[in-house]
Amino acid sequence: MKKVLTFVTVILVGLILMATAACGGKNGDGSVSGPNIVGKWTASAEDVSPYPGIQFVASLEFFKDGTYSLLVSGIGSDSGDYSFPDDTHIRFESPGFSETDTFSLSGDTMTVTKLGGSTMTLHRLR
Repeated sequence: MKKVLTFVTVILVGLILMATAACGGKNGDGSVSGPNIVGKWTASAEDVSPYPGIQFVASLEFFKDGTYSLLVSGIGSDSGDYSFPDDTHIRFESPGFSETDTFSLSGDTMTVTKLGGSTMTLHRLR
């Protein structure tokens, strides 16, 4: 299960970033520049490749101040920072972890793709 949390953290928290150039900085009010992903997002085992047989539900919440909180049912939790180095990448950063992944938004659906090609599809909760 630790491997799944690490994978989910890498995929989701691969969204956690340090303040970087262009789209990755913070606005004067402390909010993160870039696409509006603030709010709660969920993913289940069916939304994760290459681990579709593992049963879990992940809840990821992005906050206006550039932090995130991840909870994976029955596995664990993580939190850290996120940023946008450019229009197609999201960076996750927490103690001992840093990753930049490709992402895309389509309405209330976010797809995050790791460097190795594994993906996670997140759905915004309204």
